Amino acid sequence: MIEKIFKFRRTRKFYLKVIGYTLFLSLLPVLIISIYLYHNVKASLKTELLNANSNYLSQTANALEIIINQIGNNFKQFALDSTMREWERFPRGSYYEGLNKDISDTDLPNLARYINSKAKVRWNLDNMKISNDFIHSVFLIDRAKDITLTSIGSELSEDEANAQKWIEIPDDATEFPYFMAARYIDKPGADAEQILPVIYKSSNLNSYMVVNLNADLIYAKIVKNLEKRENESFFALSKSNAVLLHDGREEMYGEIRAELESRIQGDHLADQDVTEYNGKRILVTSQTSQLLGWTFVRAIDLDGLYSSIFHIKGLIFLSSFMLIVATGLLAFMASQSIYGPVFRLLAYMKSVDYTDHLPVQPNTQSYDEFKTIETRFTRSIEDRANLQHRLKESLPAYKEKFLTTLIKNNRYSREEMIERISMLGLRFELEDMVLLNVWFDVRGQKELDFSSRNLIKLQIVDILERALCTSHTGFIVEMSEDLFTVVLNSKQSEMMDVYDLAENMKSEVKGILDLSCTIGIGRHCSDVYQLHQAYDEAEEAIGHRGNGRMGEVIYIEDVRLESLPVFAYPKEKETTLNQFVKNGETDQAKLVFAEFVKEVKEQQDRVQYQQLLQAFIQLWVRLLETASHMRLDLPKVLGVKNNLFTMLLQMKDVEEMIAWSEDMIGAMSIHIESAFREKKNNYIQEVMKLIDKCSGNELSLSYAADHLQLNPAYLSRIFREKTGMNFLEYLTYVRIEKSKKLLHETDWKIKEIGEISGYSNVNYFIRVFKEATGTTPREYRKLYSADALSANPGTSRQ
Repeated sequence: MIEKIFKFRRTRKFYLKVIGYTLFLSLLPVLIISIYLYHNVKASLKTELLNANSNYLSQTANALEIIINQIGNNFKQFALDSTMREWERFPRGSYYEGLNKDISDTDLPNLARYINSKAKVRWNLDNMKISNDFIHSVFLIDRAKDITLTSIGSELSEDEANAQKWIEIPDDATEFPYFMAARYIDKPGADAEQILPVIYKSSNLNSYMVVNLNADLIYAKIVKNLEKRENESFFALSKSNAVLLHDGREEMYGEIRAELESRIQGDHLADQDVTEYNGKRILVTSQTSQLLGWTFVRAIDLDGLYSSIFHIKGLIFLSSFMLIVATGLLAFMASQSIYGPVFRLLAYMKSVDYTDHLPVQPNTQSYDEFKTIETRFTRSIEDRANLQHRLKESLPAYKEKFLTTLIKNNRYSREEMIERISMLGLRFELEDMVLLNVWFDVRGQKELDFSSRNLIKLQIVDILERALCTSHTGFIVEMSEDLFTVVLNSKQSEMMDVYDLAENMKSEVKGILDLSCTIGIGRHCSDVYQLHQAYDEAEEAIGHRGNGRMGEVIYIEDVRLESLPVFAYPKEKETTLNQFVKNGETDQAKLVFAEFVKEVKEQQDRVQYQQLLQAFIQLWVRLLETASHMRLDLPKVLGVKNNLFTMLLQMKDVEEMIAWSEDMIGAMSIHIESAFREKKNNYIQEVMKLIDKCSGNELSLSYAADHLQLNPAYLSRIFREKTGMNFLEYLTYVRIEKSKKLLHETDWKIKEIGEISGYSNVNYFIRVFKEATGTTPREYRKLYSADALSANPGTSRQ
């Protein structure tokens, strides 16, 4: 096992590198993003916290400033009221306050006026108190009269209030309103109330006013209603560092308050500061109201607050871990996809290479899959180079064969000719061609040995090529022991140049080799498909040499008694038409025949009827050859008793010949198409019978093709055309139907049914069955076996 692991590591280096690099490139951004997100969330939370604290303190300060401003405005109205001024200036007010005996008749009128003025002042105090919900009570202190007037809601009587020391104006009170430290007032039968005394004094008044704010109500309705988190404390300090408002959590923040007071006194308190308390980090935020002179302080336990970040951190790490796992799987799958071509290439090379693999040395670190590929490609390149060398050696023979076919029996399409001309490195055009047959008398060379005769032939070819290349493009080919054919490109108006070239060739051969030759020239060919006619004409011209003499140049037009116009036979259309007929493609065959007829009729006005007849005879010769190759009795198929050529000769005109040929071609193509269809149907029926019979055995497309003696690719194509499924899909369908029947009618084991159906591996059978039916064999049996067993109780296998 360990040896296999090390072998895998040595032979799959690239695969392991792909996985490693893909994981690194995939996970690095995930790690960076996770760390960035954690720190970004932490920084964002701290920033939001600072902003929230500042907003919280600002809102608290603004709310209290509004309350104090409203009370201050009310006090100004109170101070400017005539009732207040009248009461302050009332003569002998202290005298009337001190009366405690019998009152004389002379004092009664003034006393009544004083009492009436005092009542009005009390009424104004009550209005002052009820003007704001946060006012607990109002005290008006007049030291000249040594009295204190109280509003409604006061827990103290006027005498008790006058006796309180805290209502005295402190010596350091220079600015008003003056805020005193918060204090508690006992309330009978209830908890003590916390009040915040505020002293108001006007220049117009000899007295002053103490407005007692309900500190508990201010905290409950203003401070507490604003945004507030757990693990935090709030309090407010006056200019004299007196605690004005607090949340009552002295047990947690008493020391913090003391430390902050010392910092405030030492002018060391910053707007934002972090301090340590009981091993915890406390974030302290403060803000001072310019109007009130109060300092509002908010202290938050950072460790408690950051505990939520730790939950976020855990969530981030959990998400990152899941993302890492998913990314790892994707990286593995991506690596598989990237490595797939390499793996398939290795598997393919192993399947086609029957030689033993190169041995892997245990300590060889440089040997891997790319080394294997390099070795195989090196071998393939060497084999290809060897094949190319052999091809080059065989090119002359192939070139000779191609040129010979081009001249005597050309069945190539124009595209095929252009491709071969380019591959063989030939230089000539497929239009405007002239053919020359050069014939030598070799009777005097029979005494020469084989090598000498071939050397003379090579010299002849060299002489002819030199003469040809000086003025024309073309080629030279040896047609027989004593005959060379020269084909060159030349326009019909340049035939005199062709005569001069032939004379030059004859003279060169005579002067260098002392050999005489006769050169026959065929008529000008407008197209390459006319070369076979020109070849016959050149041979005919050579046959007219006089009295066995050599050394003549003979043009076919000079030796014929009658000169006929040249007919351009549509050879390319004939080749295409013959191919469509051979394949049974009737519609295409009719279209190409119409094009063939069009090219023939275009020449009808300048050629003789016999030439047109000869074109159709040539066409039917090719069609008869096709029928013969296909073992087809054409006269029987076409339903004619006479010879086809006899019927052609009996035609009255070209139109009748065209109509008859079109009918015959259509009938021939339809018959071939029907025969092919019937033959394909027979093949498909044979394959289906074979599948039905042998579906439980090992069966493949190659086996079926061998059984029918067909090409596997051809069988696969016609099988899909007929059934709409490929061979394997149909085989799977038959096997599944067979297994479904067995599941219906028997209680055999799933494994047995799979083996009978052609699946030796039960897991593979279950997977294929589920893909085909949507259920497993066991589920399928549960759905249908009850009815099958009740209907056929004797089918159980013991």
